[in-house]
Amino acid sequence: MENFDQLEKRIKDFAKFLKNSKYENVLIVTHSSPARILSMFLVGEEFNPENDNSRFYFKNAEIKELDI
Repeated sequence: MENFDQLEKRIKDFAKFLKNSKYENVLIVTHSSPARILSMFLVGEEFNPENDNSRFYFKNAEIKELDI
């Protein structure tokens, strides 16, 4: 089973892959916690469960667009 640190590393590795890729548009379908960690990392913020990360929360079936 994957722990939080492993999940966070996997998401950050994926974000680095996206930043270095030549893709112009990418559709990502995931759960809310990985989506929140990914969006925060892509805009340069670190995920900390102790802080208020409310602007990065995703509602059920929500669609968000990020420019990176």
